[in-house]
Amino acid sequence: MKKHNKAILLVGVGNDLREDDSIGHYLVKNFKLRDLYNLYPEFHKFNLRKLIKKITVGFLDYSFCDYIKGFKNVIFIDSWINNNEKYRIFFSEIKDNIKYSDQGVNHFSHYVNIFNFVRYYKALNNIYDISKQSQTNFFLLKVKGYSFGYKRGLTKEAKKNIKLAKLLLLKFLNFLLRSYL
Repeated sequence: MKKHNKAILLVGVGNDLREDDSIGHYLVKNFKLRDLYNLYPEFHKFNLRKLIKKITVGFLDYSFCDYIKGFKNVIFIDSWINNNEKYRIFFSEIKDNIKYSDQGVNHFSHYVNIFNFVRYYKALNNIYDISKQSQTNFFLLKVKGYSFGYKRGLTKEAKKNIKLAKLLLLKFLNFLLRSYL
């Protein structure tokens, strides 16, 4: 594998005291590298701990930009509630030229929503990175939640969605890691 200490960052967003709002927090906190090793045995000869980092946050604010600086790929994992959407899981790359309201992505209730955070980060990066070498790719894995009350624990439906989201995340990480082989 090529040397790259900051390849992939998993960011679980959510309040673990608000039921299904904690989906991102839960998925990232419980993410195990051994699942990648089990699904893709060829990774056994590599140290994935150096390539995949993970963090959970209750909400995003702009000071988080310093933390993600230098990562090649950042994957936000968050919950959402929208009974009008048929999707239980939605995964997409966050790009500047897409109107997210047209992509089935609703506004988040976090202090800074993920899309505005990414726009802010990219604007800062364009100002301060003269070489333009540290481009970061941003992705969003949305997992549908059903109840957002003040209570610890996930609903039964959210737990089912997390299982599917985890499989999708593992497949996508396999895809990203192939570029480091």
